[in-house]
Amino acid sequence: MNKEIRKGLSLIWHAAIWKIWQARNDRIFINTTKGVKEIVEEVKIIYWRWILGGQIRRLAYTTNGIRTRWNACCAKGGQF
Repeated sequence: MNKEIRKGLSLIWHAAIWKIWQARNDRIFINTTKGVKEIVEEVKIIYWRWILGGQIRRLAYTTNGIRTRWNACCAKGGQF
């Protein structure tokens, strides 16, 4: 796996952990719950915001490629 792919996958991992942590805090501190689908959608949004915000200067995938890999990952239960 090349460096750019690892960066992209690492960014997805960090976005997922961040959103899970936020959902946990919301549940504990403001007594709200989020479903898995809602959290997954938030992960996708934060991932794109980070990319568009310049967190990754070069992207190894096209938009279509990322979507295809994301959907394949979700279909396999989170395994890349």
